[in-house]
This record gives sequence, C-alpha cells and structure tokens, in this order.
Amino acid sequence: MAGRDGHAVHVVDLVPRHIDVAAAREGVTAEVGDARHLSESDESVDVVLLLGPLYHLVEPAERARALAEARRVLRPGGLLVVAAISRYMSLLELGSEGRLTAEMEPSVASVIATGRYDGHAGFVDAHFHTADELHAEVTDAGLRDVAVFGVEGPAWPALDSGGLKEFEARVEAALRCARMVERDPLMINASAHLLGVGRR
Repeated sequence: MAGRDGHAVHVVDLVPRHIDVAAAREGVTAEVGDARHLSESDESVDVVLLLGPLYHLVEPAERARALAEARRVLRPGGLLVVAAISRYMSLLELGSEGRLTAEMEPSVASVIATGRYDGHAGFVDAHFHTADELHAEVTDAGLRDVAVFGVEGPAWPALDSGGLKEFEARVEAALRCARMVERDPLMINASAHLLGVGRR
C-alpha cells in the first residue's frame, strides 16, 4: 500500500493496540513483531525507523541484534534512523523541576555512569545513551555516514517547566538553541533525546 506521499509504510510493534491504530491509517500496513526478528526480506526496504527499541532493549547484545536486523532489511544506500534517550535526561528534568533529592542522587548518578535507567523519574527500566555510544552502536552494526543529532537541544527543560501557558513565548528560542548545537559534541547530550542516522 502507498501512503499519502506515495511511500509504502509498514509498522512493526510489540503492542497489538499500536498495530490496530497504525493499520487504521490509510496507506499503512502493520504487524505485531519484534525489532530483533523482522519478517521483511533481505535488502527490501529504503528506510528503517527504530523509534523505541534501542532504549527498551537494555542489554547491548539485544540492541546490536535490532540494529543488525535493520541493516539486513535495508537496501544498499538505504537510510536508518534510530531514536535514543540521553543519559542526562533525568538529571536535567529532575534538576530543572526541583525534584532532584538526595535520595534520588544515586539513581541519577548511576544512569549517567552506566546508561541503565531504573525508573526513578517515572519511566520504565530502560537504557539511556550518550551520543558517542549511539554513534558507536550504529557504526558497529555496519552502517556508514553515521551522525547523531540532539533532538530538543539544551533549552528543553525551560519548555517543560514553563508549561503550556509559557510555551508560545519560549518555543522559538528553544528551537533556535536546538538547531545551533544539534551536532555540537560539547552540548548534544543535553538534549532529552538523540537521533542517530546512517546508511547501508
């Protein structure tokens, strides 16, 4: 099936409800599946978006398997886009919201040091990346021309803390800030989320 822009879009997700919602959209097919074991044939797709698997797969070997599967199904020259959560997200979120307590410090320090997130700020157990780690994982999977971008930039906590009433006044400056340093190695990890891209 072809999507609105003429692309064939196929969604793979572990959650049946997500599949139902995706399949209801015009031009989209969907199946329950696992990023580590894709049903697509070798070299059969132009673009793979991994928007979730890398942070839900806490073991390095499992992330490597998902990336290997993405590479396998990509055509030569095909594009891989992967999302990750920054190791510094909970530090910046909790600190800017005034919720970083002495009791939480060990958990926050641990995720910064190891990438293993224990749910202390309200998300499920997960793996949080550094930009360098994400770059290495995508490169090690055999992708080329790998780049990592900071999605929200370092001003994202100001948008969260300001809430909806302050959003319009702050969003333009926050977006400008994000664009200015989206690939700056000294600032990229200050984004809440990272986006890695590479080609087969």
